[in-house]
Amino acid sequence: MNRSLYYCDNKSLSYDIHDIFNIIIDIEKYPEFLPLCSEVVIISKNETTNEIEAILKIKKGFFSYNFKCLIQITRSDKLITINILDYKNSLKNFKCYWALKKMDNLTTNVKFFIDFDINNSIMLFTMKPLFHYQTKLVSKHFMHRIIKLLD
Repeated sequence: MNRSLYYCDNKSLSYDIHDIFNIIIDIEKYPEFLPLCSEVVIISKNETTNEIEAILKIKKGFFSYNFKCLIQITRSDKLITINILDYKNSLKNFKCYWALKKMDNLTTNVKFFIDFDINNSIMLFTMKPLFHYQTKLVSKHFMHRIIKLLD
């Protein structure tokens, strides 16, 4: 049984690549606009390696979970990678990344990708119907945030 869930979204936006990049890496602001993110707690920031260790607190109704994450920022390639560090036996693997590519002076391609494997069949059955809806919502809210801040 395939226990992997993934989503990919590609959008071309008429905004500067650096402005978009700065909005995406501002993880402390995520609770202001991401539907399930109730809080972000920064554990450490390493300017030398461009890494941030943080706890993302996810909450929906009675469901509440804290994910310890390592966010790796590659400024030269405009790539942001988020890895979950503590799976708590439910997730086997988690990958999330944003890749930005300057198309011309006025256009930036924004790619959002998320993929994870779930160890628990019951959890997979429960999460699968909501996964695509929620990940589309995350992508949509990021796009709205970019437009709101840059227009």
